[in-house]
Amino acid sequence: MHTIVSFFTIISLAACTAQLPLPSTLVHQFPTGTYVENLRARQNGQLLVTLVAPSPNVYLIDPVLSPISPTSNFTATLVHSFPSAGLLGITEVQPDQFYVAAGNFSLATLDLGAGTWGVWSLDLRSYDPISNTGAVVKEVAPLPSVAFLNGMDTLDVAANLIVVADSVKGQIVMVDVETGDSRVLVSDAVLAPPAGASGLGINGLKVLKRGDTIYLYFSTQATALFGRIPVSICASHTVGPVEILSNGTVMDDFVLDEERGVAFMSGFTNTLLSMPLDGGELTTLLGGLNETVVAGPTSATLGRGLLDKDSVYVTTNGGLLAPINGTYIEGGKVLSVDISGYC
Repeated sequence: MHTIVSFFTIISLAACTAQLPLPSTLVHQFPTGTYVENLRARQNGQLLVTLVAPSPNVYLIDPVLSPISPTSNFTATLVHSFPSAGLLGITEVQPDQFYVAAGNFSLATLDLGAGTWGVWSLDLRSYDPISNTGAVVKEVAPLPSVAFLNGMDTLDVAANLIVVADSVKGQIVMVDVETGDSRVLVSDAVLAPPAGASGLGINGLKVLKRGDTIYLYFSTQATALFGRIPVSICASHTVGPVEILSNGTVMDDFVLDEERGVAFMSGFTNTLLSMPLDGGELTTLLGGLNETVVAGPTSATLGRGLLDKDSVYVTTNGGLLAPINGTYIEGGKVLSVDISGYC
């Protein structure tokens, strides 16, 4: 059973902004043709970003130093190039132990690489960013039954469990990154693309714990939904009904801000959006359909450093999938958006 939360849901926390659009700063921009897909912040505030094109790379970017020369090759460090064709979701379980979704798919042919997907570990506990050495990379969970991995988040730190979205089968897969064991946690038609649809089903995926319940927040592409699914914390991980929070706005990945009580979302109309975590009105914070400031946003994450606690970082694909005004593309980039005036 799927319940729909009213657009006019009464909420206790509301957005308050001094002025829109919110101010933003270019942190780093890659060359034209670069598709930046996802990102996570390390505990020290540095950013890890995953690339779909031109190569399946993970880069390290320092949001304090990189804006000094944001288009320089010297302000983004290639940590590792994976043997697959592209990288999508990324999450951290234990401190500096990251995991990424990798598979052999092609933007040019739209071959989604079914059967080639897996979860890889990126262990940075001994990593030295100055010498760019010490990263340990290995595949921890081949997932041959998966059709297309996408959004990813950590479900249970103590149990080393993550969840990852299968955008074609409409499933959320739970993976034990220590043992490599996996099983389908959620399979629901609302997460799958409709028959004959050209877009994907579930896209972004994030976890929020409230009391004895874990909420799996998700976005879908083909059906333009944003919602959540309750899951019990008990060992059986009992799954509750899907709750639709927004219907009609296409989003990619997003980040949940518990302190402010909102989600910051990458909108397909070249925008950064926000919405209360329990449902309510969507607000455009930055960008627009024919604007280039957020050209093809793909994901968002919150700052973790001493200087960026009031920042949301947004990645873009440079308009590769949908050029601005039908013609304009640029290199994928990382933006810092100031949310200090948003509460």
